[in-house]
Amino acid sequence: MQANNQAAKIGAVCIGVVSILAMVGWFVWPGPKIQEKKELRLIQEHFDANRLDDAISKANEGLSRNPKSVDLLIAKAIATAQKGSLTFQEKELGGQAAILANQAIQLDPRNSEAYRVLAYAYEIQEEYSKAHENYQKSLGFDPKNVAALYGDGHSYDLEGNGEKASEKYQAALAVNGSFSPAYVGMARISLQNNNPEKALEMYQKSIEYTANARIKSESASAMTLIYLSKGDVENAMNYSKQAIEFDNTYSSAWYVQGTTLFVDSFNKKKYPEIGTRNEMIKQSLENLGKAVSLNPNQAAAYLQIGTELSAIGRSDGAAVIFEKGLKTIEKDITLSAADKVSMREKFINAKELMVKVEAVRNKKPAPIKS
Repeated sequence: MQANNQAAKIGAVCIGVVSILAMVGWFVWPGPKIQEKKELRLIQEHFDANRLDDAISKANEGLSRNPKSVDLLIAKAIATAQKGSLTFQEKELGGQAAILANQAIQLDPRNSEAYRVLAYAYEIQEEYSKAHENYQKSLGFDPKNVAALYGDGHSYDLEGNGEKASEKYQAALAVNGSFSPAYVGMARISLQNNNPEKALEMYQKSIEYTANARIKSESASAMTLIYLSKGDVENAMNYSKQAIEFDNTYSSAWYVQGTTLFVDSFNKKKYPEIGTRNEMIKQSLENLGKAVSLNPNQAAAYLQIGTELSAIGRSDGAAVIFEKGLKTIEKDITLSAADKVSMREKFINAKELMVKVEAVRNKKPAPIKS
C-alpha cells in the first residue's frame, strides 16, 4: 500500500526526491474450488482496480453461503489489509485482516497464503518481527510463494535493510520473472545504490507486467521524480500525467504532478507570460493540496508546498507548513527509517534557506547559527 533520497537541483528550485514505498498488497489465491472461481475472479478484478470495498463486499457474499471457505477468507483478508494501508487505517483494518487470516489458518493450518496474508497484516501495522515470522511460516509451507518472498523483502525494505530486501526481491523474480511488485522493490534498491537508469528500467517493467492500478501509478510517480532529478521535465510531465490516469486516488501521483508543474513554471522561454507561470504555480499548489487531502501524513507534499510558498514570498505560510510537515514524518508510512532521517534534514535545510531568502528580500542580515 513508496523514488530516491537524492536532492535534485533544477534551476533555482530544490526538489526532494523521496522514497515512495507504497504499501501494496498482492492478491493470490491457492487453487480455488470450481464454484468459487468466478467469485474470486471478480474479487481479483475489483482489487486490481482499487475497488476494495467492492472486493470485500463480493467476498462477504461468498462467505454468507460458505463461511468456512478458506479461499474467500483469504481474499477478504488481503482486500481488508490493502484498504487499511491505502486509507491509513492500518491498526484497525490490519487487525481485522489478521483475524480473517487466522480463521483461514484454523481451517487449513498448512495454508501458505493464509500465513502470507497474516504477515502482510502485521507489516502494514509496522510490526515487522511478526511480519517476518509469518512470512517465513508461509515460505515453510511453500518456498515458491512469490508474494511471501516479496513481502518479506518489502518489510526489510521498510526497516532500512536494503541488502536483505534485495535478496528477497531477487528470489521472488527467480520464481516468477513477471512479478511486478518485485520490480518496484528492485527499482527502490537501485535508487539507494545511486543507479537511476536501472531504477527506470525496473519501474517500466513493473508497469508492463501488472494490471494493478496502484502499482502502475506508484511506478509512474517514481519515474516522474527520477526524470525531474535528471532535469528532463518533459518526460517527468508525461509520467506524472500517467500516474494520475492509472490511479487518481494515489496521493503521490498528485504530489509528483504538482512538483513537476512548479519546476516547469520557471521555464521563461517556454512560458514567457508571467500570468501563465503564475497559473501553473497555482495549479501546482492545488495538486499538492489534493495529495495532502488523500494522505494527510505525506511529508514530501508538505515540504514541496512550503518550498513553493517560500519561493513566491509567502514565508509566513511556508513556516506553518514546514512545522506541520515535520510533525508528519514519523507517521508517514511511505518512508523507511533512513528516509525519515533524510526527510527531516530536508525540512531543516528548507527552513534555513527560507530565512536566508527572506532576509535578502527584506535587506536584513540572516540570523547567525549558534
